Amino acid sequence: RLGIPISLSVIYVAVARRAGLRAAGVGLPGHFIVRIEGDEEFLYLDPFNGGVRLDTPACARLVQHTTGHTGAFNLAWLNPTGPRAPLTRMLPNLRNIYVRSEAWAPALTAIHHLLATQPRLASHWRDLGLVHYRNDEIQKAIYCLEAYLLRDPEGSDSPQIAQRLHAIVQEYARQN
Repeated sequence: RLGIPISLSVIYVAVARRAGLRAAGVGLPGHFIVRIEGDEEFLYLDPFNGGVRLDTPACARLVQHTTGHTGAFNLAWLNPTGPRAPLTRMLPNLRNIYVRSEAWAPALTAIHHLLATQPRLASHWRDLGLVHYRNDEIQKAIYCLEAYLLRDPEGSDSPQIAQRLHAIVQEYARQN
């Protein structure tokens, strides 16, 4: 438990593969685990909890415990993730940590990486614009917020972002 589930799973997968095992990460909702492919079945392990072996009901309980999900367990959740999945799950955590601590430069780096790994997700443009604004980079903020609104004009927060953008543009005009 010296780490978070996803980072421990990434290390576990790397070590298992070097040992010749067919290992992959599994991105359960709320928790990341490891899947080892055997000849006839899969073995699921939780590196965060000491490498404990999990069966499907245990995975369902883990999802319920970490997310509060009480519906049916979706067996597709046990499929291995692609190579970008750990990164795209880690980067939002880093972004959130940096934003909460008002560390704008590393927050921008995390968001740029998110945008590189998920270029079609418009919300990264919104986040980038808002963090640029907090970092006193007004022109960049305007550009990114406009890019967000162009990519997702019907987004649930688009009206609020449009208002915010208007206020930022007015502020910028007053400064010049």
